[in-house]
Amino acid sequence: MSMLFVGALGTGITGILIKKYPLAIVMGLLSVISLINLVTWVPNLKYNVREKAVTTPAENKQFLHKSVWKLPLGWVAAAFFGLQALVYYSLLT
Repeated sequence: MSMLFVGALGTGITGILIKKYPLAIVMGLLSVISLINLVTWVPNLKYNVREKAVTTPAENKQFLHKSVWKLPLGWVAAAFFGLQALVYYSLLT
């Protein structure tokens, strides 16, 4: 939901800015915003360490041969993300 909201908000604000300022200025402003976000995000990469899960061999066997598409949760997740993309691109269009 937050991706949809931020994407729609960014698109709306960009449309308003393009009416008031030339395209080159708006693109430059968006580039500066993205560079600021990149500079603040990159230092957090050193904290992106995943812990190894401790599992027994019996727990690992149950997931070895199951396909995601044979699980009901796989279909629910695919439908959710597909509908989310449909809503976003419909609003964007």
